[in-house]
Amino acid sequence: MFILHDLHWIAATLNPRTRMLKLATDVERAHAHELVCSEVAKIMEMDRSNDNRSLQSVAAASPSPPPHKKFKSYTILFEDADYGESNNNCQVQFVLVVN
Repeated sequence: MFILHDLHWIAATLNPRTRMLKLATDVERAHAHELVCSEVAKIMEMDRSNDNRSLQSVAAASPSPPPHKKFKSYTILFEDADYGESNNNCQVQFVLVVN
């Protein structure tokens, strides 16, 4: 017989091929989902405590916040550099021909 530990249930739930736990009973499915939810809650709490610690250390280290980065739009890569200049230099001449 196999002994399934909590990590096995969590892995089976998170695996895309076995996440539905079709061969498990309803009690086992509920237990597996409860394990995943509790692990996610632990991770979120650890993340919050780490954020609080980092915020406290940053606040103690430097009183002023760093300047924000100005992000460029990805469309700038596709723009022509001479687009504005070419429109200004372009002159259209109309010739009127009368017969």
